[in-house]
Order: sequence, then C-alpha cells, then structure tokens
Amino acid sequence: MTKTETPASNGIVGEQHHDILIGNTTVDYHFPFIDDARFIFSPQKDLILKLAGSENTIPAIQKAMAELGIRNRLSVTRLIPSDDQQWRIIPATGTASRTTSPTSVELLFDPNNQNTVDSLASWGDRQIAHELSHVARMEVTQLHTTLLDALVSEGIGVYYEEFWQGEYAESHWGHILDEQGIVREWDIARPELASLTFDYSDWFYGRQNGHPIYTGYSLGNTIVKAFMDAHPSISIAELSRLPSADIVKEGKFST
Repeated sequence: MTKTETPASNGIVGEQHHDILIGNTTVDYHFPFIDDARFIFSPQKDLILKLAGSENTIPAIQKAMAELGIRNRLSVTRLIPSDDQQWRIIPATGTASRTTSPTSVELLFDPNNQNTVDSLASWGDRQIAHELSHVARMEVTQLHTTLLDALVSEGIGVYYEEFWQGEYAESHWGHILDEQGIVREWDIARPELASLTFDYSDWFYGRQNGHPIYTGYSLGNTIVKAFMDAHPSISIAELSRLPSADIVKEGKFST
C-alpha cells in the first residue's frame, strides 16, 4: 500500500490519494472534496470528514469488492458535484453516486444539505454497495444499454444496498411505487424494454414529467426482489452478473 498525504488548504491533513491492493486488485482512492471551498466552509465539515473520508470509505469498499468478486482495478472518488451536476443530488439525502466506467466510481455529496451527515452515517456504506454492484455487472455486460438492462441493473443495486451485510433497511427510491404504480409503469415499460434510446433521466429521475421520480429504481427493485424470492441461494456476486432477461423470466415477474 502506498499513501500520499498533502496539507489541505483548510488546515486538515488531506488524505488525497491512496493506492490499496485488495487481493489481486488495486483500488485508487481520491478525496478531492477536502480542498473544495464548499467543504472547507461548511458548518458540518468535521462530521463530513469523518464520515466521507478514508476511515469509513475504504473498509466499505473492501467489503463490497470481496462480496461481489470484483477483479478490475478500480478508482473511487469522493467529491462535491459541479454546478451542472448538482441535479444528481437527492434532496432528501444530500448525496448521490454514479459509476462512470467499469473501473471508476464517484460518490457525491452536498456539504450544505442538512440531510447529508445523517445520510452518510446511516446509508454511506449502502451507497457504496449499490455502485459497486454496477462495477461487477460491467465486467460481463454494458450498463443501461436498454431500458430492461437499466431497470435490472439499478434493481440489483437497490436490492444489494437494502440487504447490505445481512441487515435490511428500506430505501425511499426503491419503494416509491405502490402496487398499482408498479402495474401501471410496467405496462408502459413493456413496449420500450428493448429500446436503445429510452430516456434514463425521465425513467429514473422524472425529469421530463413522464414518470414519477425514482420510477426505474422502484420498478427494478420489484423485478429483482421477485427473482431473489424465487432463488434465495443466489449470491450477490452471481446476481450482479446474470442476464437481465433471465432475471425477469426466472423470477416470474408479473403484475
């Protein structure tokens, strides 16, 4: 392991970069938020540093990588999004995350959101689990190629974060639809499942007002939950790499 420490402009020793070998896989950790003025002047600075810094982030990554059997070199970055990416932040949590490539994960937060500290404390590890399930899936297939792939991929992420480390916790986004909503949205999705040009921002964030916010997460979670109820012995590593069509068919998902 190599570790580079540089003095941060806020007087805190900045843990800017870590290269850590996990099994045969190297993980590069980056924490640029430490030098971001929005963090430096946040009244929640000390708590955020403890929760979003290396002390909490690295162990959670290690656990998820082991469970998921991830083999690719990985880069993990904790940062505050730029203004044009601020829409990704979930107001109710103050956080967001995304897998930008098969080897890169970004963990986002808003230091000025009053919900950020509580979310990092209660859901920070689960957020990591969600994103790393995407990394595992991208070892065998492209992510979000079709609407069906997007629903299943995000459904796996929600399922994993909710059942993280054997302790269930219900997410808001994974249950936004009631039973009638699931039926309605699945009927709308059916003709579009193979689409290569579906509107991800609308299906998952309701940005075009065509679907309730987080519809894709809730519908995907329902699909994956049906599969896991039928196949409880399947590991998260196996689940993350199964073809989307098999998860729908073998889970006998229907409304």
